[in-house]
Amino acid sequence: MVSGTVQGEFVAALDAEVQRIKADEQQRKKYMTLAMYIEDEREESYAEGKAEGEEKRSRDIAQRMLDGGLPLEQIATFTGLSVEQVQKLQR
Repeated sequence: MVSGTVQGEFVAALDAEVQRIKADEQQRKKYMTLAMYIEDEREESYAEGKAEGEEKRSRDIAQRMLDGGLPLEQIATFTGLSVEQVQKLQR
């Protein structure tokens, strides 16, 4: 268990460091640049993950449609996959 004094010391040291960085224009710019980079990376990763998830869902649906005997062209139309992508699922 961490004592209140240790936590208080840590918070005080952290606050002092934050105040030092806020007072230093160059450090503040570096921090803001890093924060923007991290946010951009997070948004890009989210978008990539979402796109991958949507494509996997389309493939899963296409596979069930193939199993149900629907024509390739119809599956491609309904799922947004290309006919070639649907054909690969048949193999």
